[in-house]
Amino acid sequence: MRKFKIILQTPRICIYAVLMICLLSINSCKHNNFVGFEGPAQCVSANFAFTQAFNPPGTVDFSTDSVIFTAGFNEIVSWTITVTGQTSGATISFSGKSSNINTVWRGNPGSIAFFQLENVTVELKIPCRESTTKTINITGKPNFNNCGVLLSDFDGHGVAQTFNFYPGAGNTAPAGVMNSPLLSPQGGQYYHASGGNPPPVSWYYGEVGSSPFSLAKLGTTYPDSVYFNVLINSNGVSTGSINIMLRGNNNYSAIYKPDGSSGWKLLSLKVSDFKPLSPGPSANPMQVTSVTFDLGPSVNQGDPCEIDIDLVIFTKGHPFF
Repeated sequence: MRKFKIILQTPRICIYAVLMICLLSINSCKHNNFVGFEGPAQCVSANFAFTQAFNPPGTVDFSTDSVIFTAGFNEIVSWTITVTGQTSGATISFSGKSSNINTVWRGNPGSIAFFQLENVTVELKIPCRESTTKTINITGKPNFNNCGVLLSDFDGHGVAQTFNFYPGAGNTAPAGVMNSPLLSPQGGQYYHASGGNPPPVSWYYGEVGSSPFSLAKLGTTYPDSVYFNVLINSNGVSTGSINIMLRGNNNYSAIYKPDGSSGWKLLSLKVSDFKPLSPGPSANPMQVTSVTFDLGPSVNQGDPCEIDIDLVIFTKGHPFF
């Protein structure tokens, strides 16, 4: 029996010894084999060159025109273009990986800060190369008709410029287009509606409704590819509930509940996020003909509800920003 045990133990000792030798060898050699980067190299080659210069226009009037950023390279590279407003601080970025650039900028922002009549800095970055910087002077502000189907910016642009308020029992304040004391971030007029205390107490304060429109310009029937966008501000009120309705062959609903914050934000929803009020499929964008914002309290009857809205626009393939 003792001999049998020794036979079993001997290979085990040998295995341990081999493992220790391997570990010591790996530990002593690992620094010689470590190359110091992860993933593929990002830098362009030593032979990199522009085949077409990056030279955007010096001025643009976005009320009638757009900027087309173009450039060419002798190899496929990763690139990023960043536009920054020198006064507004607004920014937008474009990026890709290709041997050429052909990108349209319509004056739209990449966040809630909008470009104004100002100079903007345009920077083209290519990995491991010195950035190329240009300046563009914006002489005319965009109206965003070329970014999708603009319903209204409440400054006279859009296919459904007229929005009306239909008051309910709990409406307590004037509703309509406003220009003060609060300016919309896109610069200009906006629409205001509110309701709640003081009495009468109600579960329904009224609705802001658009005039009829068509989304045929977007050229798609797929509700996942069309986005409803609106700039919205509840002015610190958190007790309200906004039922946004897409109306057409059926009515489709999405609820927006303010969080009590003050300041404008962009609300973007896919058309497929709107749920039918009667059984049926998701909304067909081609059959949507109007939008309404129904106002009411969210918890207690009579609690305040307030919204400002601006730049109501449908976009295809992506949110407004």
